[in-house]
Amino acid sequence: MKRRTVTMIVFGGGLTIAVAAVMLLALPQKARAAKGCTLNDARGTYGFQFSGFSPDMAGQPTFPFAETGRWVVDAAGNITGESRYSYGGMIFTHTFAGTLTVYPDCTAVSNVVDDPNGFHLESFWVIVKPREEVLLTSLTPGGVANGRAERMRGSLE
Repeated sequence: MKRRTVTMIVFGGGLTIAVAAVMLLALPQKARAAKGCTLNDARGTYGFQFSGFSPDMAGQPTFPFAETGRWVVDAAGNITGESRYSYGGMIFTHTFAGTLTVYPDCTAVSNVVDDPNGFHLESFWVIVKPREEVLLTSLTPGGVANGRAERMRGSLE
């Protein structure tokens, strides 16, 4: 009986140490989740890609598109950018400007206006790695698109 008690204490003590080590390793992520994200976590210059299907106009058939570009989010939540995209096999260039709202749960919503067409584009963001990586989904009615963005190294921010 004594031997069994000693074994259980040693095993139990080892298990306690292992659980404590796992909890300590997870602490920085939990600390960030408790703190939440702010606009500062999305600020900077990013390269991005989007692809999916988008209608030419509301109620029209959708066309495939793929887009690559860059945007800048400043400290006030303004977003500006430019990209090139293939829309139904035709190539276009556009610029855009708008705003970004970041929520404490590390999600965000961007609202931008495409220039020169004046299209309103809204996207849902998940900030995966603050100031480094973002996942994106279009919220613009009638289309389906998703993508990702990564912080551009060497940017001045």
